[in-house]
Amino acid sequence: MKSSTVLALFILVCLVGLFILLMERGSDPTSARLAGRATVLRIDPDRVRRLSVQGKDVQANLYRERGAWFFAQPSRARADAEQVERILHALEALPRNAVITAAERAVRGLSLADYGLSERAVQIGYRDAGGSQVLLVGAVSPLGDTLYVMEEGGDPVFATSTNLLGVIPARAEQLRDTRILFGQTALARRLEIKRADGFFQFVHTDGDWLIQKPIVARADQARVREILDRLFHLRVEAFVPEIMGPPVGLVPDEAVVQVNVWQEDEEVGERILFGGTVEGAPGSIYARGRMAGAVYTVKRDILDVLAARLDALRDRRLFPIRREAVRYIAVTRGDRRLELRRATDGAWSLTEPGKWPAESAAVAELLDTLTTAKILAFDDGIQTNETAWADTEAAGSIRVAAEALAFEGGADQPPRLLLDGDVPGRPALRARFEGAATGFAVNAGLRKCLSVDPLRYRALTVLALARSGIRRISVSRDGAEQAVARDAGGHWRPADDVPGTALTNAVDGLLGLAEELVALRYEAAAPGDVAGMGLGTNAGCLVTFGLTGADGIQKTLETGRPTRGGYYAMIRGQDAVFVLPAQIMQVLNRPLIQAPGP
Repeated sequence: MKSSTVLALFILVCLVGLFILLMERGSDPTSARLAGRATVLRIDPDRVRRLSVQGKDVQANLYRERGAWFFAQPSRARADAEQVERILHALEALPRNAVITAAERAVRGLSLADYGLSERAVQIGYRDAGGSQVLLVGAVSPLGDTLYVMEEGGDPVFATSTNLLGVIPARAEQLRDTRILFGQTALARRLEIKRADGFFQFVHTDGDWLIQKPIVARADQARVREILDRLFHLRVEAFVPEIMGPPVGLVPDEAVVQVNVWQEDEEVGERILFGGTVEGAPGSIYARGRMAGAVYTVKRDILDVLAARLDALRDRRLFPIRREAVRYIAVTRGDRRLELRRATDGAWSLTEPGKWPAESAAVAELLDTLTTAKILAFDDGIQTNETAWADTEAAGSIRVAAEALAFEGGADQPPRLLLDGDVPGRPALRARFEGAATGFAVNAGLRKCLSVDPLRYRALTVLALARSGIRRISVSRDGAEQAVARDAGGHWRPADDVPGTALTNAVDGLLGLAEELVALRYEAAAPGDVAGMGLGTNAGCLVTFGLTGADGIQKTLETGRPTRGGYYAMIRGQDAVFVLPAQIMQVLNRPLIQAPGP
């Protein structure tokens, strides 16, 4: 074909295309107007303030207030915000797959009814700052892949996705929020439960729940949170039609249980009334909330949670304090007193009846016992005799604090736990907190915490000398003494010009003991006569460390007779007798000096 012929045909095709375009513009201005739109509607879900869904079986008119959605009828019934948002976002995302104008429908001989868009069509209306709009939702195409919709008052029919059908409710109730109580446990500040057997009030103060009525006491934090969690997660099983009226038992004076919950900054709490069993459904009960004013049914097991006895809602921790937060423990028994304090570096020490480092393992055991101790039973029915429970007449007392108290008996100090005698017929002790009129039972094993023997908590490290501060070591046994001293060069040599050589292994062994000498256990405090233990004037071995610096002039270790697991020993000038492991005697019995050869 000649090139001139091809050119002529190309020009002819272009002219025909231009003619068609001009004709379509002239005959269908709507198509031109919609050419720039990829979706059916221009809608911003965040700006919509009202939404309605009207159909044969659904009549729902909703409005947004403070971020929540409500039904206009029934008054203030709350709507499920997630479902509402799904409808709005489905409207926003409706694709404009095709446009069928009135002219095109006329050419095809089709009416709006053929697209399911007669007056019986489902209508979805919304209002935002730009005004109101209504979308008519029609039929699905014969192939089932296209939904026909149109804007009310508009001309074209839009072919769009059928996804919209998945979010349109069949009944208005499907848009109702099924939550009974709105909010969350963390925001709750007050809880009241009114039952046939009494009225219970809980208040959240300084991070903890307290019982205010019928008694003032610490509440079991987990149990109160469990009640609130169940209330906030409780869901409506079914809504009761308003025409039926409220069932019997859903007014305050007749309810089986009435619950009121206050959250942060609320002056008026949310009330829920729980009524009788639903006829024919023993696992369900009627309920009613104040805000929505609706009647509905819920699962009956919520009553089990709300029926907890008062003592089951009380805090059974004897000392409501974390182990790592304790900084002060005082134990009193008669006129004897023991006091432990924790320094800022975490180290514990005895401060009464004397000042010594404390054994960490012993203090840890005491802390574990006190901070995990539980109240076995509450004895609210027994009024105790204040005279009989006086501090000086009780078996003993324990005070635990999160601060290292400057002195006992000051203001704002935690009350002392007073321990009395055994509970008859039970492996328990009677106890109460100082100032309280009623008491409780605690495990009898708590009696071991009443020990005021300082040796129970005194650190087992009986010597802890700096090696560099030891200038002289002497060992006396069986009337004979050997001594070595450090010379100006730092070398150990026989002292007092005794001939021979200092034995390095023996000296290093004694220096190691001086740096950290750990006893097996303490045997007695200030025993008086120690001769029977082979100590004092009867000591079998004396080891004296001559010192410089802050440790003093000298420290002398006495060892005595063998006993269970080791040998009696003491530091001269101190008040405690302890037991050293038997193997330490091997170090103490080594000769310090090797005599010169012949």
